[in-house]
Amino acid sequence: MKPLRPFDLLAINLYWFSLSFFLNGLGRFIQPVLVAALVAPEIKNTALGVLTASGLVVATVVQPLMGAVSDHSTLRWGRRRPFILAGTLLDFGFLVLIGLSGNYLLLFVAILLVQFSTNTAHGALQGLIPDLVPPSQRGKAVGVKQFLEFAGLILTSIITARFLDQAQGFFERGQPAQALGPIFTALGIIIALLAVGLVPTLLWVRERPLGASSENRARPRISDVLRVDVRANGDYFWLLAGRVFILVGLSVITTFAIYFFSDVVRLPNPVAVTGNLIVTAGLLTLLVTYPAGYLTDRLGRKPLNLIAGPLAAAAALGLLTVTNRTLFQLGPLAVTDILAYATLLGLASGVFLSANWTWATDLIPPAEAGKYLGLANLANAGSGVLSGFVGGPIIDFFNAQGPGLGYNVAFLLAAASFLLGTLLMARVRETRTRPALVPEGV
Repeated sequence: MKPLRPFDLLAINLYWFSLSFFLNGLGRFIQPVLVAALVAPEIKNTALGVLTASGLVVATVVQPLMGAVSDHSTLRWGRRRPFILAGTLLDFGFLVLIGLSGNYLLLFVAILLVQFSTNTAHGALQGLIPDLVPPSQRGKAVGVKQFLEFAGLILTSIITARFLDQAQGFFERGQPAQALGPIFTALGIIIALLAVGLVPTLLWVRERPLGASSENRARPRISDVLRVDVRANGDYFWLLAGRVFILVGLSVITTFAIYFFSDVVRLPNPVAVTGNLIVTAGLLTLLVTYPAGYLTDRLGRKPLNLIAGPLAAAAALGLLTVTNRTLFQLGPLAVTDILAYATLLGLASGVFLSANWTWATDLIPPAEAGKYLGLANLANAGSGVLSGFVGGPIIDFFNAQGPGLGYNVAFLLAAASFLLGTLLMARVRETRTRPALVPEGV
């Protein structure tokens, strides 16, 4: 494979920006605000957890399946882009349904539909880096990917949070009709940015169709699409196991952050404050994403993965003590205890996500990149399923025993999950010096 230009690395990864803006805006701001408006306060964590987890069950099935189907695609456009196009077009319609949801059941159905469509695109998208990027540049490519994902997170934390903060104000004042304006504005911006990410991906990414041999043209059997070789790829599955527990910890903290800031810390405008915290921590995290990709190419995949878990555990334990007190002034910025721990968590997650994804691309079978990277969604989405189905009810149960107790239990579980994930990844071999996995011409 020929070395790629910086422009090529950008084109391959640009859709990740749009996807990050969309999914973070939906999960961090739109779902919590709509759920709180549609259910009783004492069950809102459970309702949000079940909604999030159920959507991610769909993602867990659809993403690896669509990734595997795209592995076998012989369409002239290429293996991946037709699925990215189809999933994005479906997203447009299902996002409108979310805005029209007037009760929890309708919202539930709309979220399931949008998880189906977006993971149709997502499953294929994950195959672009192993398909097109030489192994020697994958650390840099993943660094670009993570940079764009964090940029999407930061932008949605400014824009989507602003409009959902307005919507929450209308809900709290008993004016649900007025809340539709800012909700649909936020959804419209998401649709526009998905289009912005889609068009360059279709025009600038240069895929080569799968070979025209009879073997490649044969319609794959379902058993072939779903078959995975656990024994031959044991390191990859240990990596996935560790990834699950790291992401469970992150998901427990981030899914219920708005409710924690509202119920325990008593922050004014918790949606806007959460957005501001994410922006501040995310800007600092952006500083480590591309360097982390560079360092994984220089130092190896394993060291950075094993550093990230303990740092995240320290941040989770720190959240047990937060009161929003100011620790020190940094020019005009008041550095509070919340901001300090959020920044530490953001730095840990930035290092982990960049280094871990690079490690995963080294360990997969190159001919089945879509399927095996789609299986990474068993970690990504599976972590959300666990934190949603378990974390939400645990928080509501212990909150009923004592004010705020449920959030403390959740943060302790998150810290334990970070450390367990680190121990599991310690079993995985280093791959930095491994020969190229993707053969010439793929």
